[in-house]
Amino acid sequence: MSKLVFIDKRPVSFALGARYYLTSTPGGAEGWGARATVSFVFPE
Repeated sequence: MSKLVFIDKRPVSFALGARYYLTSTPGGAEGWGARATVSFVFPE
């Protein structure tokens, strides 16, 4: 999910996501994982 908010009149996008690894290499990630991002939006 993501949300666009304004901080001091500047747009900033926040996003969160979940993932599940169906397969993995030996020693690699397995099971559930999460991801979070922050993107600064610069309109022209």
